[in-house]
Amino acid sequence: MSKKEIWIHFPYGIGDMVMLTGSMRSIFDAYPNEYSFCINCTPGREAVFENLPDVRTGMSDSSDFGGQIFYDSRATTHVIEIYLRQICDLIRRPVPPAHARGWLILSDEETELPAPVAGQYWVMNCSHRNDATTKAWPAENWQRVVDETRATFVRIGGKSDLHPQINGVRDLVKRTTLRELIAIVRHPNCIGVVSGDTGVMHIGAAFEKRLVTVAGDRTLASWIRYPDHHWLATGLPCGWCNKSRTFPMPPDELPPGPSRNAINVLTLPIAMCDNHGPGRFAKCMSDITAEMVIEAMANAGKL
Repeated sequence: MSKKEIWIHFPYGIGDMVMLTGSMRSIFDAYPNEYSFCINCTPGREAVFENLPDVRTGMSDSSDFGGQIFYDSRATTHVIEIYLRQICDLIRRPVPPAHARGWLILSDEETELPAPVAGQYWVMNCSHRNDATTKAWPAENWQRVVDETRATFVRIGGKSDLHPQINGVRDLVKRTTLRELIAIVRHPNCIGVVSGDTGVMHIGAAFEKRLVTVAGDRTLASWIRYPDHHWLATGLPCGWCNKSRTFPMPPDELPPGPSRNAINVLTLPIAMCDNHGPGRFAKCMSDITAEMVIEAMANAGKL
């Protein structure tokens, strides 16, 4: 029996890509040998899907099912489950249990890549997108984490992100491909990932690494948090960025105008916050202290 192809338009970030792989794996497990996937994703991020069986990327005019998958801002379950439910809506099948993590597969050559430093290390991402300043945490706090833990850190960051100056780390910002980053996180010498709510966190979760995340209150923890995840938030009630609809909305909820018909519904601003702490950082982020991150790393083990 030939497999039916599910085409998904998915113009989102790396973390979302990794979560989608968990949804896809749930489909494969529930309905073995029945489906394949074709993912139309943001250029340059196809590497997330490399080596996954029955998964290709690009456009398709011959798929059996197709549509766009998006955040449902009304849901409270993990995003892996949100995406899985939408895929099941496309194929009109019951929703199976969702995998708790993403699904990444390395080639033999990638698994043999050397570690970026000697000994054990944490992967750190203290950068943030310039259109998502509500995810920023003060650079002096990141520096204190490095100085006071005395752990070995491998710092990574994307080419288009904002990168504060941090000393005392192995700096690989803008120096790795996505596949190399995945290999660095998967490496047995990697203890875990300390970061904001960003793509490398989801990569770490896929390999069951220890996770310490400076999250703030921009995102519902139930959407993103993984098992045994040290998710740091202050519980501020303002929720300004959520109430302002900073996440993709279902098309029927988009305001009138060109954005209603846009394929990519990520059209609303996500850089603003009316509740600032010191230094114009979002208060839900600036209220998280370096001590809280250091304690979380110690609780995660192997500081």
